[in-house]
Amino acid sequence: MKKTYFLLILFLLVACGPSDEEKQNIATITCNVIAEIKKDPAMKIKEMNTAREKISGEPYLFGVDEINESIKYGLCTNLVLDDPEYQNTLAKLKEAKQERIAKEEARKKREKAEEEARKKRERIAKEKAEEEARKKRAKAKEEARKKRVKAEEEARKEYARTLIKERDLNNFRLIVRKVQLHSDWKGKFLKVTLDEEQCKKIRYLYAKFQFLTIYGDLIEPSYGAEDLRYDNCVGLYGEEKGFLIQISEEDYNKLSKFERENRGTEKRWNDIWIFNEVSLEIQGGGFDCYQKKNYMIGICPDDFPPLKFEEFYSPLFGNVLSIKFKWVNE
Repeated sequence: MKKTYFLLILFLLVACGPSDEEKQNIATITCNVIAEIKKDPAMKIKEMNTAREKISGEPYLFGVDEINESIKYGLCTNLVLDDPEYQNTLAKLKEAKQERIAKEEARKKREKAEEEARKKRERIAKEKAEEEARKKRAKAKEEARKKRVKAEEEARKEYARTLIKERDLNNFRLIVRKVQLHSDWKGKFLKVTLDEEQCKKIRYLYAKFQFLTIYGDLIEPSYGAEDLRYDNCVGLYGEEKGFLIQISEEDYNKLSKFERENRGTEKRWNDIWIFNEVSLEIQGGGFDCYQKKNYMIGICPDDFPPLKFEEFYSPLFGNVLSIKFKWVNE
């Protein structure tokens, strides 16, 4: 009889415990409360144990990290209800998360590689296009230069041919009458007197003299070519004149010393005997080009495009068409 009474009481106690729905509600409410607790680990553990008492569960004996982890993976209610599959479920979720992380990292790595490959292709394509454009510009520039050089060469030839024809330079003869050492405050010079009639053919041109001495030295002017002024061919009253060609002081002193030591019976007023040869190279229109705008005279480079006015000061003919003359002292 007593045994029967005990079993009846036990049945009533069990029958009066919380239902599954109530347990679920208690677990949900507890997890919501725990989620709002930010800086009190003990309170989280207390709430967990209070919930366990309400559902007649086992006391919670683990730390706050386990609680935080359950919230992180959405298993807080499972932990409150002391789900026997909690650890297995947690392990599966962790594994799934690691797989997602691995896939995400692989995706990012793949996208990064694809982006780098795309940028590399674009860079290579850009560099190739720039190189092709550079080569194209260089080719066009070189073609333009060759065209310009060719045009300039043809213009120089035409300029030289016209100058030769108009000045009758094919019939010009370089005849040297005198060569005198000359010195003044401006410098050291060789004064060269040419045959008057021949001199008139080269008046106002731009030319360069060279002198070969009897002892083998080549004397060159200090400043290159000179303007052959008309008044250096003949004076205002018909007196004989000459071109002053400036030379270095070293050359002048050497010539002067040689002249003094070897003068013999030669007269001082003509030192032509010191030289074996005198050469003259016509390099372009000279003083007449400089005066052209004022006097409308001369045959000048700018009459033969693309040559420019200033080029009468440069050796225009050179390798194009040489206009050289030589006098030999016989």
